[in-house]
Amino acid sequence: MSTQVEETAHSPEASSKLRQRLGSPHTYGVLGVVALVFGVHTALMMQNWRQVIYYKSFDNVIFDQTVRAYSRFEPPRVPLKGAYAGLGTNFLQLGDHFSPIHALLAPLYWVWDDMRMLFLAQAAIYAITAAVVWRFTRSILGVVPAYLVSIAFGVSWGLQSAMDVGYHELDCAVLILALIIERLYAGHHRQAAALAGMLLLVKEEMGFLVAALGLLFFIRGHRWWGSGLAFAGVAWFALATKVFIPAFGGGSQQYWTYWSLGSGPVPAAKFALTHPWKLVELVVSTPEKRQLLLWLLAVVVGASLRSPIVLLALPSLTLRLLSDTYTYTTVHWQYNAPLMVIMLMAGVDGIARLAAWHSRWRERRGAGANTPAPDDPPADPPAAAPARASRPLVWTWAIGVLAVAIYGCTTSLFAFSRLTEPDAWQQSAYQRAAVAVVDQIPANATVEADDAIGVLISSRTQHLVLVDLKKLHGSQYVVLGAAPKITWPYSSRQQILDLKQDYLNHGYEEIWAQDDVWLLKRKD
Repeated sequence: MSTQVEETAHSPEASSKLRQRLGSPHTYGVLGVVALVFGVHTALMMQNWRQVIYYKSFDNVIFDQTVRAYSRFEPPRVPLKGAYAGLGTNFLQLGDHFSPIHALLAPLYWVWDDMRMLFLAQAAIYAITAAVVWRFTRSILGVVPAYLVSIAFGVSWGLQSAMDVGYHELDCAVLILALIIERLYAGHHRQAAALAGMLLLVKEEMGFLVAALGLLFFIRGHRWWGSGLAFAGVAWFALATKVFIPAFGGGSQQYWTYWSLGSGPVPAAKFALTHPWKLVELVVSTPEKRQLLLWLLAVVVGASLRSPIVLLALPSLTLRLLSDTYTYTTVHWQYNAPLMVIMLMAGVDGIARLAAWHSRWRERRGAGANTPAPDDPPADPPAAAPARASRPLVWTWAIGVLAVAIYGCTTSLFAFSRLTEPDAWQQSAYQRAAVAVVDQIPANATVEADDAIGVLISSRTQHLVLVDLKKLHGSQYVVLGAAPKITWPYSSRQQILDLKQDYLNHGYEEIWAQDDVWLLKRKD
């Protein structure tokens, strides 16, 4: 049997097909898109790392500690999170969010044991996903729109915002989602369902997204698979939040942020049923929420609204727009990265449906038919490029999508606008001192550090926690810095100086100082 498979794999026909595929100009074109996306995101990572101020210890150090522990075949202990939450430095990441997907990144640390491997993985995920978006778009709209849309995805504002704050488990969902949608629309629903199972390993709230995928499967005609995914998604969310997370030391409602609705899921559900109009008000209650919705529509020039794929955006948007937490409701942070996949692939499907409707309308008008054109195209758009008569519509849309993406790269609202600013590549005296202090700390020492400087130190030790304004953790070393722009957890420079004096009064001594960065050591 193995001999037969080997002969087939090396048959002249198989070799010829492989040579044709590798020799295709689109192979190099897609590789060019992948290289472009990886390059620009890596450039942003390098700039942010030099500037110190952009990457924060929450959540980057938590993920760094998690993946490093997995790479050493150890339980994923996250001292930074545990100390901050008062749960002890042996706290496990799986008690924070149930995200075993992080273990897949462990081999990267065998190559280079450094947090920047996570950022490089993040850039690679976006680049590979751009190739998946290209394949999906080409199968529906044709080659030219495929290049325009895949580049637009790769530099989209949601990915910029995510890269600007660093790696997050939701980055894994970006690639998995793209593969699920591509496989489903290519007719491989079993492969898509298997990938949906992987999505459950990303984060507990992905259960709602898998349930929405079940609805999409149902709409596509795979009713049994759709019903199974819908049930599995809801059941998994309940299991993860009520069983797994508490078993690893967390709480089932530790991230409840819907106080406008009630003190928990049951009161919130009652409020939603009795005051449905209040939900609508909450969704658009702030300028940030309205801005988010406008940018989501702009990224696809509105075409996503004609596709059932857009239903996949509802779980995330519902959870975010009803939340009282500001960071959930803006165009910034990592939460928009998966939405870029959903909205753009829904846009591709939506414009194909519109093009199909337009083609039939032209045919009926040309034939002089008196019967009106149907309101909607068939459930499944054509698997090839749209009819020649509709091609200008499709190409115009794709150009518009790319134009919005390029505008997002130039506006100061998003991160890529900094790449062309020479000053953004320069380091201040404070930033140089923040980099220099790292070499003064012995490897594997226990350290307390500022939220920004801690990112630079994390790779030297698994025992890093954040400085706490209310208590001292007793670490061997403490790193404090007074940046020109004061950021969390501080509110003023004087507060930093007072904290430094507090350490000096409790058994620490200053052993190094440079440009408002101080290193303290505990006296033995």
